[in-house]
Amino acid sequence: PQPLRPEEPRESDIREDDGLGSRLNYDLRGTLGIEREPPDPEGYGLNLSVRSAIGLRPKHRLVYSASVGAPTLTRTRSSGAISLGMSRLYWLYQPRPGLSFIVGRDSLPSGLSFARRTTNPNVSSTPTQAKVFWWNKRWQVTGYGYGPDGNETDPQFEARGGGAVVGANIWRDRAVVGLTTQVSRADAFDRKSAGIFARIGLTKHFGILAEHDVTGRSTSIGEDFTYVAGQSEVFFVPFDWLQTALTVQHLNTRGDDTYRLSPSAEVRLTSNIKLSFDMLEAWGRLHAALAGAGA
Repeated sequence: PQPLRPEEPRESDIREDDGLGSRLNYDLRGTLGIEREPPDPEGYGLNLSVRSAIGLRPKHRLVYSASVGAPTLTRTRSSGAISLGMSRLYWLYQPRPGLSFIVGRDSLPSGLSFARRTTNPNVSSTPTQAKVFWWNKRWQVTGYGYGPDGNETDPQFEARGGGAVVGANIWRDRAVVGLTTQVSRADAFDRKSAGIFARIGLTKHFGILAEHDVTGRSTSIGEDFTYVAGQSEVFFVPFDWLQTALTVQHLNTRGDDTYRLSPSAEVRLTSNIKLSFDMLEAWGRLHAALAGAGA
């Protein structure tokens, strides 16, 4: 997770009035993706997502998010099916500054999302959960427990668990370091993970975000797996309207390594319109390739 300083807004916060006597925030996002894995043909896909946050009464908010995936088209004119899904639906209550509660379907606050498909296969990334956030100028603490969301493909993947994220502001709001932990159980496998993270703002325009964790998974048939995952990001903000970043991700499973490189940029055209561009390049088994070259 990218830890937030107390002064920074959270995604679910609502700060404006819609002029109709109730608070309302919403955004619409569109993504055009191109996937290419030679020698397979290139695939083109369009995804739309909408997120809304409604202030039902003071200190209470309802947040909803849904997405629509268009058929993936390839040069061979083959296509997939349209998909429709609800990714988030939760209630947020903030009784006072520095303390908030969330109940409902939402993404988990810890763990490296790019590695979850491998370390937590077939388990929902937005389970039903209850979370508590507490923060001040020095500390940021999140505790949570979760269960199935009801959309699992098989009952054996209905996971239940909990975890925590603890961060400390160690240098004038410019450096945050912390720990993450998570434990879950399901009929198919049990999973435990622990990690560390750091976010450092070196200058007004330049900073580094890094996170690494170790995950152990035990299956119902007696197999044990250990995964080591890491993500490092360097971000550069030359202007208020332009933010750039370069992210490197790494996942090791039983000696096999997978790397992912992703440069990205975000341009703010107006206060309500932003354009984002990113590219992802992935390759695996780098150690084996280097050993072969040395031989």
